[in-house]
Amino acid sequence: MAVTECLQVVIEKQRDGAALPGVVIFTECRALVQALGGSGSEGVGEAVLLADYLLKTEAAQTVVQWIPSHVGVLGNNIADGLANEGRSMPQPRKTLTLSDAWSVLQRGTARLWSATQLSNDESFPHFYEAYKAGDYLQSLPRSDAVQIFRARAKHTLFLADRARHGWSETTACRFCGEQEETVTHVSSECREVVEHRPSGWPDKPVNGILWSADQLS
Repeated sequence: MAVTECLQVVIEKQRDGAALPGVVIFTECRALVQALGGSGSEGVGEAVLLADYLLKTEAAQTVVQWIPSHVGVLGNNIADGLANEGRSMPQPRKTLTLSDAWSVLQRGTARLWSATQLSNDESFPHFYEAYKAGDYLQSLPRSDAVQIFRARAKHTLFLADRARHGWSETTACRFCGEQEETVTHVSSECREVVEHRPSGWPDKPVNGILWSADQLS
């Protein structure tokens, strides 16, 4: 909505004869910038249509620049504050495209799910921080990615994890019996499976996909 209002102001000033040598609009809506770079306007609604109109006019050169939130850009904290204030104000009724509505639902659901997991799952904060920092889990085949995710979240068949859920009365390693049977112990510490590790581990970490042993424990 904020980008749409900015574009409407620029158009009105042009129609009033104002001399505008150039206009730069900063937005954290990356979908808008991506849509402008493509051939269609579906996905971010009226803002794309207005921006597309301005970009095609010769009265003023218009640039729409994507700026992520909280990146240290001068004045960006002010813009974030105004955006948050605007979200709590009454919103004009606008016609949403299907893509717009889907994006809104996705963001809201993701925020709710993340907040719930951060509150209720002790292992989730590690996964969430890695995700925000840039994780390469998506580069794995799905079956491998599922196994790595389960290892991170401590939802495995190792006895220490089964005991947490009340499915096992013991946590002792079934191979050596010396320590708890955890992902960390079996994958990097247990001396009874040393000869089997080369077949399961790459010589070098691939894109930092796996966490270090202390993060998995």
